[in-house]
Amino acid sequence: MAYKEDTDKHTKRVIIRLKPDDEAQLREGADRHGVKVSTYCRNILLNVGEENIFLDPEIRRTLVGLANNLNQLAYHFNRTGQQPPQELADCKKIVEIYRHAHRQQ
Repeated sequence: MAYKEDTDKHTKRVIIRLKPDDEAQLREGADRHGVKVSTYCRNILLNVGEENIFLDPEIRRTLVGLANNLNQLAYHFNRTGQQPPQELADCKKIVEIYRHAHRQQ
């Protein structure tokens, strides 16, 4: 089993003081994007574009399911060395669904 390197963990803390309205605004933003407040703040502070991080929770669940299916197909391809036409078509469909979901952000 592979373990994350210690450098991959968020171990440092930054404390800031906010007005109650500012904190509420951050919490609302995090809720709207379906992420933790800490994740929301980290993405803002590190200037990560919303188009890459914040997905609608329903779209995120769908993409996770599609990724799982894609991993199962990849496992099959690697195990058998074959690429049956139907599975190849499924892969193409998964890619198209992902592209469509990404465009709708």
